[in-house]
Amino acid sequence: MARARVPRSGLRPAGPQREASEVLRLPGHEGRLPELLGLLVSANWLAASVLVAALLLASPGEATHEVDHRYLVLGYVRDGAGRPLPRLPVRVVREKTGLAYQAESDAEGFYLVVVHFHDEDLGDSLLVTAGPATIRVRASFEPRDAKTHRGTRIDFSGGRAWERREDFVWTLRENLKQ
Repeated sequence: MARARVPRSGLRPAGPQREASEVLRLPGHEGRLPELLGLLVSANWLAASVLVAALLLASPGEATHEVDHRYLVLGYVRDGAGRPLPRLPVRVVREKTGLAYQAESDAEGFYLVVVHFHDEDLGDSLLVTAGPATIRVRASFEPRDAKTHRGTRIDFSGGRAWERREDFVWTLRENLKQ
């Protein structure tokens, strides 16, 4: 199927060239065409700018800076001998939505994954994977508390994973100091 060629401007040729005043006649506004066209372009530019700003500000990932809009999954990745495994990807998948979040362990094997969460996500299942090990955990937090960090600690070692929820706050504090 042959396609019509469209000039680089995206507009098709309109036939014989004519002056703008011939094409667009606005009774009572003769001689003001350049000014009116300038206002139209400015209005379109402003509308486009407002739309782009609204889309950028409405991005769901941007809300994770608030304590009550995130759930932190952190911990350590080590080999069977207890040595850190640096640069190992750690992936957290929200089973309800299928959204995946990923981080990489640092030189000490520490990782931190920030998951976008809301109060109504209490109890949601998360699949956390590092290397060959995967663990399913349920998000647990106090929905009325919008000041305390929400999350859990999951450690990986020797191909196994286990949750250490009781060590979450301490581990977060220790790693925020650095």
